[in-house]
Amino acid sequence: MNTEIQTALRRLGRTVASFARDWHRAQRLLLEWQLAPERFVFRPSGVPDTYADFLFLTAGPRPREPSARARAQLASRSR
Repeated sequence: MNTEIQTALRRLGRTVASFARDWHRAQRLLLEWQLAPERFVFRPSGVPDTYADFLFLTAGPRPREPSARARAQLASRSR
């Protein structure tokens, strides 16, 4: 078999997989931000009026930045 074609197909497969992985991560973060309780509060930059309001605002998971180890793994995969 032709190794140049195999190399090109592997590279294409990695590129498509990387794109799909990034797209999935972006869609997940967008959904988290769209469903965040802060979007449904009239004064999102203000202080909550009651303790119940505070608990409502802090109830959901927060979008987190990946750790340094995870970022290094992602960077090594994309090369």
